[in-house]
Amino acid sequence: MTVRVSGHGPTAVCCQMLSQIHTWGHSLVIFRDHDRVWEGPITRLNYRRAEVQIDALDMLGWTTRRVVHNRHPNAAQPIVDEGRWSLDTAFSEDAPNVLITNHPASDTSLTVRRDTDAGSGYYDEDLTALCDAGLYVTCVGRRIHLWAEPDTLAVLAPMLMPGEHLVEDVDIVEDGLELSTRSTGRNDKGKRGSNGTIDGYYGLVERIVDASSLADNADMDKAARRDRAKRFPAPLRIIVPDNATLNCDAPFQIADLVAGVTINVGSAVTCRRVQQSMTLTQVDVTEGGEQPEQVKITLQPIGNAQIVTQDEPLAEAVPEPEPVGV
Repeated sequence: MTVRVSGHGPTAVCCQMLSQIHTWGHSLVIFRDHDRVWEGPITRLNYRRAEVQIDALDMLGWTTRRVVHNRHPNAAQPIVDEGRWSLDTAFSEDAPNVLITNHPASDTSLTVRRDTDAGSGYYDEDLTALCDAGLYVTCVGRRIHLWAEPDTLAVLAPMLMPGEHLVEDVDIVEDGLELSTRSTGRNDKGKRGSNGTIDGYYGLVERIVDASSLADNADMDKAARRDRAKRFPAPLRIIVPDNATLNCDAPFQIADLVAGVTINVGSAVTCRRVQQSMTLTQVDVTEGGEQPEQVKITLQPIGNAQIVTQDEPLAEAVPEPEPVGV
């Protein structure tokens, strides 16, 4: 998050206040229509003649400066519980007024077996490794939410129609280089697992997935199964450019655009009419001066797009993940 205090230069009173702000000791808090919508530690201050630039991270930013100090061996645990352990331990010595909600997974078979060494890195790296294995993490204000695939925080009811609701064009891509009829999971300790076989239509097309954060052959099998599920059949996806700009008449309220929610996207402007569920991964809002507010979104596909025939309406609902609620 970046905020610029500018204009014709900060006033004397404003300058006095801005000069007393310090990184990590202060937080940036954003309100919208009296609602507290964003919060996190200030990480950089840049003082110029005519403006002051304030950079901040969300509450997960604290985990980028919290080191894993204790070894954490364990048996197979639900992945959401492992994410909660990572956050609880990261904030055990110094809790920066953060709230944590972990949503129990509907798929109880999604477990991980790990052996985290002391000094192995920062907790955000530990969380990233868990996200590679199926965990989802997002911040809403000062609250951190944890959940696991195939669940979602919420499903927004309106369908996003790129030709009507986005400034940028989208592509419909069938990517054969992402196909896998048999996936092999591996880690740096020699563990292996696989899922899939020779396919009657595609033949044999293989992929390797690295799962260094997981511990045994059973976990490698799970990693391989998750990878193949995303790559078979040949992935057909709606490719929305990162930071795509929403038109002002897009059917969403800004309060609903929270990283982690699912948006259904439909396209009927190419030779392939398709619709697909996508996860909202990032929202950028720009406002300042006389320029109108701009809302930019980044979406990540969930599974494959579905082909819709000419006789079917795009408004038919895409199969949706189970919402866990914000």
